Amino acid sequence: MTSRTSTNNKRILIAAVLVLAAAGIVFALYWYGFFLPSWIRWEDRTYAMDFDNDGKIETVTLKDRHVRLEREGELLYEKKEWYVSDMICADIDHDGITEVVLLCWNHGDYGISHPFWEKNQYVIFSEHFYIFEVKRDILFPQWMSSKLIPEIAEWKLNDDMSFTFKEPDGEESTWAWLHWGMERLDQEPGYY
Repeated sequence: MTSRTSTNNKRILIAAVLVLAAAGIVFALYWYGFFLPSWIRWEDRTYAMDFDNDGKIETVTLKDRHVRLEREGELLYEKKEWYVSDMICADIDHDGITEVVLLCWNHGDYGISHPFWEKNQYVIFSEHFYIFEVKRDILFPQWMSSKLIPEIAEWKLNDDMSFTFKEPDGEESTWAWLHWGMERLDQEPGYY
């Protein structure tokens, strides 16, 4: 092998390593949410109340895209796998218990349980609407949507506990928890 061939092989190897390293960096940035849509408004919010009616005040905080549940400064629960854009705490199902409602982004169209035919569904990001109650010192899931279509850019809780959702293109719709799931109120029934 000549010196020239050896030098070319080294250059090719270095170039291949650099390309793989760059691809790895881009994938890591994607995986940690650096390429999510620019229209997302990342809110910080805090709600302090007796969520589970045990006579003690719990605090649910949304800060830096993550939700934490605390009581008297003690961390009870934290979910770091999701990127939460906004949170509302209200009794949206009219049962006397305050729900923690999250608008968040995570990997995949579904949760842990997904159709067997879905392959590699954990690579993509999608937006979801999740409803929790505070039970036994955790955020206990009440209802969790699949991927939202269309996506929600903004939301507002109305006095009657319905939501006004605004899509990235500006179109608005009104939804409420009526039976099992969010149902559209301003046209023929549709479900999220």
